[in-house]
Amino acid sequence: ALRHLRDRSVLDQIENALNRPAIRLERGITPVLKEEIEIELESHGWARRLRIDVDFQAHVNAFHTSGVALQVQMGNVARAFYDLMKLQRLHEIQKAEVGVLVVPMKAAAIKIGSNLACFERLSEEHEMMFREQISIPLAIFGVS
Repeated sequence: ALRHLRDRSVLDQIENALNRPAIRLERGITPVLKEEIEIELESHGWARRLRIDVDFQAHVNAFHTSGVALQVQMGNVARAFYDLMKLQRLHEIQKAEVGVLVVPMKAAAIKIGSNLACFERLSEEHEMMFREQISIPLAIFGVS
């Protein structure tokens, strides 16, 4: 998936958005962090809060016209798998060619709350159990 992001010239934009927020990861920070990432990506032409279907409220945080959908999940681990399904759905309906899921690293997740999604768990479970169900090329980024 990283190759797909490089080919679409968006990898640097994503990395800059994730490294830009000078915000301490602590309880209650999720809305501010998502907003900062969305604003930074929007400044590079990304659309914010793309709805997956007009009949439902589900959306992803950012979408690039090159077919990259990005979702930030700093909450409960179950929500991260829901986010994977949203990215997969965008792929199935041919809106997205590449998915990006942003989650905290384990140490950061502990600072934010309990039973949260974290990079180490999500990337391992995706690789070991869900690789065949998630066909969208997927990059998982961990923030700390």
